[in-house]
Amino acid sequence: MSKRGYLERWRDPRYVALVWALYQAWNLDSCSGVPDFYDLGCLEHDAHYRLHRDLRSLPMGLSPAEIRERAITGSLGGRIITRLEGDTYFFWFMEWKAAQDEWYWRPWHWTTRWRWWYGLRVGAERAWETGPSRLRRGPG
Repeated sequence: MSKRGYLERWRDPRYVALVWALYQAWNLDSCSGVPDFYDLGCLEHDAHYRLHRDLRSLPMGLSPAEIRERAITGSLGGRIITRLEGDTYFFWFMEWKAAQDEWYWRPWHWTTRWRWWYGLRVGAERAWETGPSRLRRGPG
């Protein structure tokens, strides 16, 4: 998927509402251990790690409970993504948010997204591997 294709999802209010609904229902932790400057992107990233699916490819209109149940039973469908894809989507989200901010914040965003990207690539392998089992355990 291209960056432009990825960013299109954020123009759809139904998609934004889905990400917020998953956060509330599943008690996602947003940006673990760092400030929530990119909260929606962090929430989407958490969901990608739990589902191993591109959220945008899921049928619209499913509730968080239905998504969780279908994921557990193996009937969720949707496009399977790799950890690299999930991390790349989050990087693109950070770039997009930086472009919307005031010019004097952009150097901070540049360094932050690269530091967070590095942190994800180096330190989040276990989170990816345990994502589906955390989903089965329930919220939190």
